[in-house]
Amino acid sequence: MISRNTKNILVVSFGFLFLFTAYGGLQSLQSSLNYEGGMGVISLSVIYGTIILSSMFLPPIMIKNLGCKWTIFVSMACYISYSFGNLFPGWASLITTSAILGLGGSTLWSAKCTYLTISGNNQAEKDKKKGQDVINQYFGIFFLIFQSSAVWGNLMSSLIFRQDSNVAEIPEENLLYCGAALCNENFTTTGNITLPEQNLVNILMGCYIGVGVLAMALIAIFLDNIDGQAAQEFRRNKGNQSFCSTFLATFRLLKDKRQLILIPLTMYSGFEQSFLAGEYTKNYVTCALGIHFVGFVMICFGAVNSLSSYIFGRLAQYTGRIALFCLAAIINLSSVLALLFWRPHPDQLPVFFVFPALWGVADAVWQTQTNALYGTLFSKHKEAAFANYRMWESLGFVIAFAYSTFICLSTKLYILIAVLILSMVTYFWVEYNEYKHPTAQNVLPLTAWGNCSMAANGSVPLVFRLHENTPEVVREVLLERGWEEYDPQEQEEGDWNLYWRTSAFRNFEYENILPWQRLNHHPKMARIARKDYLARNLRRMRGTYGTALYGFSPTAFILPNDYIRFLEVYTKTRVESAGKLGYWICKPVDLSRGRGIFIFDDIKHLAYNSPVIVQKYISNPLLISGYKFDLRIYVCVKSFCPLTIYMHQEGLVRFATEKYNLASLDNLFSHLTNTSINKFGPFYTTDKERVGQGCKWTLSKFRSFLHSQGVNELLLWQKINNIVTLTLLTMASSIPSSPNCLELFGFDILIDSNLKPWLLEVNYSPALSLDCPADIVVKKGVINDLIDLMNYTKVDGLRQQGYLRRRHKRTCCLGSPSSLRKSPAAFLIPKSVSGKKRQRQSSLNSLNGENLVCPSVERTVNSLGSALHPACQNSKAIIVNGNKKKSPLQVEGPTCCSELEESFEDHRDITRRSSSHACRLPAIHAPKYKPPRFSWDQRTHEMTTPSLRVGDFILTFPFNEATRKASQDTLDVKTVLHEVHQLMSQLTFSCVHKEKRGKENNDSSAAIKNKFVSLLWGPRNPPLLSEYCSSN
Repeated sequence: MISRNTKNILVVSFGFLFLFTAYGGLQSLQSSLNYEGGMGVISLSVIYGTIILSSMFLPPIMIKNLGCKWTIFVSMACYISYSFGNLFPGWASLITTSAILGLGGSTLWSAKCTYLTISGNNQAEKDKKKGQDVINQYFGIFFLIFQSSAVWGNLMSSLIFRQDSNVAEIPEENLLYCGAALCNENFTTTGNITLPEQNLVNILMGCYIGVGVLAMALIAIFLDNIDGQAAQEFRRNKGNQSFCSTFLATFRLLKDKRQLILIPLTMYSGFEQSFLAGEYTKNYVTCALGIHFVGFVMICFGAVNSLSSYIFGRLAQYTGRIALFCLAAIINLSSVLALLFWRPHPDQLPVFFVFPALWGVADAVWQTQTNALYGTLFSKHKEAAFANYRMWESLGFVIAFAYSTFICLSTKLYILIAVLILSMVTYFWVEYNEYKHPTAQNVLPLTAWGNCSMAANGSVPLVFRLHENTPEVVREVLLERGWEEYDPQEQEEGDWNLYWRTSAFRNFEYENILPWQRLNHHPKMARIARKDYLARNLRRMRGTYGTALYGFSPTAFILPNDYIRFLEVYTKTRVESAGKLGYWICKPVDLSRGRGIFIFDDIKHLAYNSPVIVQKYISNPLLISGYKFDLRIYVCVKSFCPLTIYMHQEGLVRFATEKYNLASLDNLFSHLTNTSINKFGPFYTTDKERVGQGCKWTLSKFRSFLHSQGVNELLLWQKINNIVTLTLLTMASSIPSSPNCLELFGFDILIDSNLKPWLLEVNYSPALSLDCPADIVVKKGVINDLIDLMNYTKVDGLRQQGYLRRRHKRTCCLGSPSSLRKSPAAFLIPKSVSGKKRQRQSSLNSLNGENLVCPSVERTVNSLGSALHPACQNSKAIIVNGNKKKSPLQVEGPTCCSELEESFEDHRDITRRSSSHACRLPAIHAPKYKPPRFSWDQRTHEMTTPSLRVGDFILTFPFNEATRKASQDTLDVKTVLHEVHQLMSQLTFSCVHKEKRGKENNDSSAAIKNKFVSLLWGPRNPPLLSEYCSSN
């Protein structure tokens, strides 16, 4: 039985088949059916012109507000309107419905692609497959069904018009003006201008409307409405793309001279398609044979075109694209020259089908190879590249249809020849430029054992992979650092170093992570990011350890479950305050960017239709010139076992754009600091007192403000530091350890008028959009430092071949200390290995041995003496299980990496020939494997202590030996809380007795010298904690 997602793909495919059965057939008839005044071809020109304009802004708006299913439904209605326009043809009706169709055309295809992508990802997660593989499969199913629409629509028109009793033999004298000799002014007086009977036209339009309505019914009734979290996030992120950003992203690529030179070739694709659909069908087929033959001729074109597309797609890998482009140019040029001299006659019936067949062959090359050329040349900017492709191709349609009614056919043929010659000249220039300055990915593709491509400085570029929702700034930063973007069509699966996405990874992606790879999320982060989960965890810790430690967040009530408890507290508060107003804030648990938040002082105003949390509103915030603000603190958790926390020195101060006023609780611009809300406020661009324009400061500017006010910032920063640590402790022990992962959080902190910091919420995948100069400074710096925290080495750039080919005398473990927790079961051996060579590898595939060996990583120590990888073991093998009971993960085989390397030498020549069967390192993870204890002692101090500072990321946990020990293996929360409390007490005391403390620290500096060293996060130049706190 087919899956639910596959069923949805079939519904979409057949819906498009029915819809384009109508539109495809109708498009082919426009130049003949509505020839008067060129009304038909002008309507086609309007369609493509409207598509160009609307595609820049309309699809994100529609998808965001209606969702994929109903966007498809509404867009189909736009297509059907064009059939109604042809039912009662006239300039007003036809042009209006053409514009409506153009608006629907841009949204229809965007919604279809979105729906197929979401369905593919959902199915991949269920089947534990790679998302891209399932998505490609779904698109293949779609186009297999959809492409046949050209056949059925044209067949329908031909069969209906053949019933016309008005069809008469064309006089010989009229045939003299068919073909290149025909001009628009004599089309009405020569050739077969007899239109079909009106009742037949009505029947055809009725059939087209009927199949269109059938398509809409199919979508409305049988297509599931995707309302899951993935779909909501996809629509939300796409919907955030403004008209300006989409427009500029497309035209920014024009700075590349290759894109400029390719414009004639791309426009020629629109010229040649419009010639066949508009000129050949009217001036040759309709003129000499009659309109009832148009459908048969276009069926021939569609069938040959589809078959040729499939053949050339496979043939290109053997012939190269230059040969195919030359073939298409020769076919088109020969056909156009023949059409200049050929005078069509009904006795030459086969010839009428030869030309569309040849045109179909050439068109297959233009479509497949031009798309492939764009994908090859602009692999790092595919979205912008294909937007340019669609725009310039559509412009070719618009121009060709626009001049169709004003010049003779012979002139149009000469124009087509000129554009073709210009296209080939510019194309050869592009190929020559590619030959002289080849695109890196085409010259030295990575293979399993071959030489890897080197950058100009001799190092190997790292490769990043981005999910479709990833903010553009991430790509910009990585490209600026010299990285390359992963191309699934050109590179092997797993041949990347960093996979970045805004949503959570699937379980199998954590399980299959390889030593050279990094993920930007830990698993199960919803436990801290969702407002209800966070409130529940903080409530539990407050009940266990008291409000002295966990009093930094207002008590939260999760409604509707806690409604009775909230009502009791609300009533009690009202009585204790003698009826004075108390202020509360209500937030939906699963929405971000301030959506759905409101403030109330009377319970009668509390209304909600989804789970929410209600908290006591902090009504006395610290203000700057009367404006409320909060802090966005960027926190990176590098590991949960052992717990390792970094906080970034730079952050954002987000302001409300109207002065704080409790008298207007419904004024969100006064009470909320979310940029997504305030950027639409009336005073966002005005120069506000001290705040300035916009609504953001950097944290550096805020430090200057605190200094000017004489605030003791050391205590404030440490309190915020404690909030971060204590919040992460609520769920750290429940997060499964996952090697080579890290997590970037955005902690929102509000400071009240007593300088007490409060935790508002924790943001998972904090927004990285660039709305102002402060964003550019802060967010680019955060991303750069986050990449540095990932500890990439030169061997990571080599990826698979780097780890397999390195020779070592000792056995080492891969990646981070936790990388041994789920070790590889076996190496995958190429299928081409057989016989004795396969037998030599049998030990690697065995699961019954006692020793586990894995290739090593060269240990690299940074400037602070911190190891980037765990220490190599002195023994020749790592003993996974000390007892005699065999573990399912134990592997018999070589006892050191040099022996393992030797066993692979025999296969090197074989694996070089076939990258698809290359030996691969297995995933770091494997189920049911308990890691060896990673103990703390002075001998391994240098290798286990994380870096104190990486860029502007400051290590805030662990901050001494006690917390380091407490976070090893099993997290000792009580010890950590004791140390946090003690540190805060020492810091408070030292700030009061600064001079005395300074003298004591100088006297005890020798005693502190060899202890755990940590920095105090927050001040402009972070001092050592030992400068403020005495060592125990």
